[in-house]
Amino acid sequence: MKNNNNIDNKKTQKPNIDQAGALAVIAGLFSTLGEGFATLSAALALQEEQKKNQARDANSAKIDLQNIERKIDSLENEIRQMKKMLLSNRTR
Repeated sequence: MKNNNNIDNKKTQKPNIDQAGALAVIAGLFSTLGEGFATLSAALALQEEQKKNQARDANSAKIDLQNIERKIDSLENEIRQMKKMLLSNRTR
């Protein structure tokens, strides 16, 4: 009788081990998928931040360029005034 019980126990234990293995595989799959989604989410957040930084940098560069243009215009006016002064001093 003991021999029969041992055989029955082994038969009932095998499906439990197979089910546990299958559940472990499924749990691993969900865990991997979750990590993949987390990685994708982080990548998208970084991409959005880079776009914001690029827009801010482009705006800053535009402002810098406008300031340079104003300075060039101012220097051109000063050169014209100096030219006039030099020409007027020559004619005296």
